[in-house]
Amino acid sequence: MNILHQIFKRQYRNLPLILNQASRLFSNRNSILYKTALALSVIVLLLTTVYAAFNTSNYFSTNSDALIATHQFSHGVEGNTVALPGSHANILMIPVLYVQGHLPYRYKSFTFLNIFLVLTTILAWAFLLIKLFGREYEIPIILLLSSLMFASVTFNIGIGNTTFRNIGFPLSLWFIFIIRDLLKSESISRRKVYWGLVGSILFCLLLAGDSFFIYSILVPILAVIVWYWFQSHKFTLGMLRVVALILTVVIGAKIIKWILAYSHSIYFDYAFLNKPTVLPYEHFWPSMQVTFRQLMELQGGSIFGLQIGVNSLLAFINLMILVLGVIGLILILARTNRRYKAKENITEENNFILTTLAVSYFVILAEYVLSGYAVADMGNGQIIDFMNTRYLTLLPLIAIVGFVWALRQYYSQQRYVALLCLVLVVGIITYYPTVSSAYKVQNQIKPVPSKTSINQIIGYLTANKVDTIVTDFWYGPPIRFWSSNRISYTPQINCNKPVPFDSREDWYRPQKGIKTALIIDRGGLNYGYWSCSDQDLVKIYGEPASRTEAAGIRTGDVIKIWIYDYDVRERLQPFPQTK
Repeated sequence: MNILHQIFKRQYRNLPLILNQASRLFSNRNSILYKTALALSVIVLLLTTVYAAFNTSNYFSTNSDALIATHQFSHGVEGNTVALPGSHANILMIPVLYVQGHLPYRYKSFTFLNIFLVLTTILAWAFLLIKLFGREYEIPIILLLSSLMFASVTFNIGIGNTTFRNIGFPLSLWFIFIIRDLLKSESISRRKVYWGLVGSILFCLLLAGDSFFIYSILVPILAVIVWYWFQSHKFTLGMLRVVALILTVVIGAKIIKWILAYSHSIYFDYAFLNKPTVLPYEHFWPSMQVTFRQLMELQGGSIFGLQIGVNSLLAFINLMILVLGVIGLILILARTNRRYKAKENITEENNFILTTLAVSYFVILAEYVLSGYAVADMGNGQIIDFMNTRYLTLLPLIAIVGFVWALRQYYSQQRYVALLCLVLVVGIITYYPTVSSAYKVQNQIKPVPSKTSINQIIGYLTANKVDTIVTDFWYGPPIRFWSSNRISYTPQINCNKPVPFDSREDWYRPQKGIKTALIIDRGGLNYGYWSCSDQDLVKIYGEPASRTEAAGIRTGDVIKIWIYDYDVRERLQPFPQTK
C-alpha cells in the first residue's frame, strides 16, 4: 500500500498546481492564454466531429436508407413521382437532395455532404448553448460536445440518419428561443422580428417533413405555458402570441405537405411504418431495460463489459454526464414549479427555455418506451435493440443542457470548471483505441452490406458485362451508388404479392440486349423480400446462364448471383394487378 501511495503521490503531486493555473486561465477571457485554450477546444470539437461524421458516412455509404432519397431525385427518375415516408419525409433536405442528385453522385460528394451537415448541426447547437449559458461556459460546452461526438458511435449513426437529418435539432432549439422572445412583455426589435420570421419558416418546413418535432418540441412548449397558467393564474398577451404562432406553423406544415402531394411531385407513403400503438403492459419492463441501455450507448457512457483502464475513461465520464444531466433536468423542473407558484416571470433567467428542454427530454423518453419503439409492436414483443435508437438522438444533447445548468448552479467555481475541462481532454485523448475499434464493428447496430462485399459483387457484375440487377431494397441502391450508376436497379417480384414488373419502370426503361443479374439475399436484411423459392424464381425468370455466390451481411449468409444473357422481363408473363 505504501508503494501505491508513493506512486500516486508522484503521479499527481502537480495536479493542484495545474488546477490553479487552469483556474486563472478561466478568470480572464480576454487573455491570450484563454483565447488559445478556446481555439484549441474548437479544434478538438472540429476534429472529433469530422472523425465521427467520416466514419458514420462510411457506414451509410452502403445503407439504402441513406442512398435511396438522392437516387430518386437523380436523372434516373425521368419525371416520375418521388416516394418518401409520410411521417419523416425530410422536406427541409429536398433542395440539397435534388442538387446532389443532379451532380455526380459519388462517394466524395456523399461524404462531404454528411460531414458538412453534422458539423453544421454540432456547431449550431454549441452556439445556441453558449448563448443560453453565457461565454464563461463556452469551453466546457465545446468539450462536452466533443466527448459526446467522440465516444458514442450510436449517437453519430443516429444523428447522421435520414430520419432526423441533423439540422433539425438546432433549428428546434432556435424556435424555442423565438417563443421565449414572444413571451416577453416588452416590444420586440425589428431585427428579432426578422430572424424570428426566418426561424419560424424553417421550423415550419422541418415540421412538415418530420412529425417527431410535434411531440418533442411543440407539446413541451404548450405544456410549460399551461403549467405556468395553472400555477400563477396568469395568461399574458405573449402566451396568446405563442399559441397563434404554433397554430400557424402547424397549419403551414400541413399546407406545404398538401401542396407537394397535390402537385404529384412527392408521394407520401404513410404505410411505410407500422402505426404506433401503446405497448402491452407485459412488455413494459423489457422496453425500460432496452431504453436504459440505449441511453447509455447514445451518451457514450456504456461501461458494462468494458475493461477498466485509461482508454475507457471517457465512457465513465460520459456516464457521469448522463446521470448528472438527468438530475439537473429534474432539478430544473422542481425549481420551475416553485417559481411559477411565486408568479415569477415565465422567461426570467432563460427559465422557459431550460424548462421546455427538460420537459422535452421526459416526453420523448416516455413516448419511446410506451409506444413500442424500444420493443417492436409486431405482436410478439420482439426487442429490436438499436434499430430505432435514432428517435432518442436529441436526448444526449438535452442531457448536456442539464449538466451545464447543474455545473453553473452548484459548482460554478473556476477550479471545478477547470477540472472538468482537464478530465474531458484527457478522456478524449486516451479514448481513440476504443472508439476506432467500435467503428470497425458498427454494422452490428444495423447490419448493412460491407463495402468489400459490394465491391466484389460489382467486380463480378462488371466482368460479366451486366447492365441491370434485379434485387431487393438493401442491395439495389448501394450497388447502383458504388458502380457510379453504371448498373441500374429494379425490385424483384414478390411471390406473395405479384405485381406487374414494369410498375417500377422509374428505375430504368426496358432495352433490348440488356444483360441482367438476379441478386438473391435470403439472410441479413431480407425482411421477407425473397418469398420466392429458387424453383419459383426459375419459373418466373427462366434458367440463368451462370450462377455464383458471394458472402452476405452476417457470418454464414450467402448472396446468390444469377446471370442472364437477356433482359429477364422478356421472359415474364404479365401478372394480374393486386387490388
